[in-house]
Amino acid sequence: MPKDKYEPPSSGRQHRILQRTEIAEGRQTQWSEMEIFGQVRNLSCDLWKMSWLTVLYLDNNQLSHLPPQIGCLMNLEHLDASYNHLEHLPREVGELVHLRELKLANNHIRELPCELGKCFQIQTLGESAGGLAVVCVIIVKCLA
Repeated sequence: MPKDKYEPPSSGRQHRILQRTEIAEGRQTQWSEMEIFGQVRNLSCDLWKMSWLTVLYLDNNQLSHLPPQIGCLMNLEHLDASYNHLEHLPREVGELVHLRELKLANNHIRELPCELGKCFQIQTLGESAGGLAVVCVIIVKCLA
């Protein structure tokens, strides 16, 4: 029996894989969630065309930056970029007005862009360490 689920060992999240017969029949999918893993250093330009995504897991990679095109993911509600090498966020993150959760733990970010203040729906900003924790508290108070 062919395997139609893939579960990476670290995350516990399940992924549906289309069967060959489904692909041959022309079945397509627009995933609402995407997880990119495997010590990734660069993200494909095609990712920014997936404006229907609501959840994006980029955690546990080797990313040093997120490009400004992240603002194209206008339906994003949850972004987890924890455990990378990020030093800053692009100001275009402020275009993610549906964002409810932004996780940035264990990066090198010391301040957040002011444009993040446009994301009025943020409920979780965090699990931060270092200098970012103070900035997060200030932004959350401003959003409340």
